[in-house]
Amino acid sequence: MIKGILFDFDGTIADTTEIILTAFAYTVKTCLHRETTREEMLATFGLVIHDAFYMYTHDEAKITEMRNIYRAEHNRLHDEMIKIFPGVRKGIDKLKKQGIRIGIVTSKKSPMLKHGLSCLGLLDYVDVMVCADDVINGKPDPEPMRIAANKLGLFAYECIAVGDSPFDIMSGKRAGMQTFAVNYTDLDKKRFVGEGEPDGWLNSLDELVDIIKNNFIEEVSK
Repeated sequence: MIKGILFDFDGTIADTTEIILTAFAYTVKTCLHRETTREEMLATFGLVIHDAFYMYTHDEAKITEMRNIYRAEHNRLHDEMIKIFPGVRKGIDKLKKQGIRIGIVTSKKSPMLKHGLSCLGLLDYVDVMVCADDVINGKPDPEPMRIAANKLGLFAYECIAVGDSPFDIMSGKRAGMQTFAVNYTDLDKKRFVGEGEPDGWLNSLDELVDIIKNNFIEEVSK
């Protein structure tokens, strides 16, 4: 029986792609004095910010500088540009009314996640949050998903992991969860292969209501 849903935030709950891309490109240009492509940046989606910038430089001092510049630019753009995806509020509201517990598992720092949820009016819907500052190993490692399930007081097989990146799917699968990816992802679906291939796809989060109600999800053995 499914009792909890663990959502990624950026690209799944919140439409923040243009915020991230704009801040990321600005940071690469400022610190590395080069242009970067949309495809290069999208390839980092789902990673913690250190690992994303590590794909551009292995200089730890430079990565620290890039993280600071990125966060400042991201924060400057955030409140004006953040949007909620269609169907998210309706879907989460229905899930809560069914008694489903809601978790957010993200590569963001906790203060920024709380601020983002507040901007979207969703903070009161969320039972647990697992952020970059709560883990040693970020997605695609299973650690964030396992911590979230534990915080909810649930077994992994009682949870569904939902995201927009193969890294979200890999993290959920490695933790022993059923996984769904959102069809509105900005990433090329060709990347969702092998361990990154989800158990199903969602056009909208409110589809989870019927999936759970109709017992479409088979329980995974302990």
